[in-house]
Amino acid sequence: MHQPDFEEVFGLNAAYAEKVYGEYLEAPNTVPAEWRTWFDTELPTEQRAVVKAKPAKVEVPSEIQSELTPLMVALQGVPFAF
Repeated sequence: MHQPDFEEVFGLNAAYAEKVYGEYLEAPNTVPAEWRTWFDTELPTEQRAVVKAKPAKVEVPSEIQSELTPLMVALQGVPFAF
């Protein structure tokens, strides 16, 4: 997918439009509504953001939670590499 030519539309403000577009692609709901509407209506479908579904909330049974809490406290501040 190629990026839209913001310079043609926004001129000197193209760099700002590109910045907002990058944010829009990462998390559409974090950009101002006016920008989101413009991107959603003026750009070709293949250049629009795909809204990612929120992960489902998982309820941890209390007996497991009570076992996990000391472990979680012990691991606070420990860097993880995934």
